[in-house]
Amino acid sequence: MSILDELPPGTWSPPSADAAAKIASLEERLGRPLPPDLAAPHRCAQGISLADSRHRFLAPDAMRPIAELQAGDGTEDLAPRTWLAVVDLSDGKYVGVDLVPNPDGTHDWLECDHETLGEAAVIATSLDDFVRRALAHARGLFWLAPGHEPYRRLRYENPPSYWRRLHAKWYATLGPEAGSPCTSEGCPRLRVAHSVKCRRHHYEMVHRRPSPFTEE
Repeated sequence: MSILDELPPGTWSPPSADAAAKIASLEERLGRPLPPDLAAPHRCAQGISLADSRHRFLAPDAMRPIAELQAGDGTEDLAPRTWLAVVDLSDGKYVGVDLVPNPDGTHDWLECDHETLGEAAVIATSLDDFVRRALAHARGLFWLAPGHEPYRRLRYENPPSYWRRLHAKWYATLGPEAGSPCTSEGCPRLRVAHSVKCRRHHYEMVHRRPSPFTEE
């Protein structure tokens, strides 16, 4: 039985003639296939919505990585590109699906809020799980109901490129290394002005994380 059979009348329309081509184009752009349970209904329908249109499924040609939609960022600096927006909740909020499967073959369905980009609560583990929970909750979003607990919470570890973008201007103000030797053990470099450290170790002392900057 298709998940479409579970939906009330009027919540979806017959598919467009190029539905399969749109899915193939999306998968080529992402470099990964859609989870089979997500791809299947989009081959058979369009304009899918739940709960009086509070959950509006994006068409395949409108699906984008979460960071692209919420921040206009096409890199992996803010969130993994495998976190794909698939349901539009309006106000810049989406439900996403992680295209990387879990060891048991399931895919995480994620609550993705633009105010906490890079963090997500796992609210379902399949399309069927998500739809049944949404339909059973007559008002609002089921994952915001009192007492609801997500399967788990995810926090993305931003890559070095993110920290270089964030701190590039600050790092440039450190100036050249031209003082006495850096006081970090084993470091052969010289201090920057107003510090007892070289550029790398001053960064790590202030920001308490490995320096993302590589220098000759």
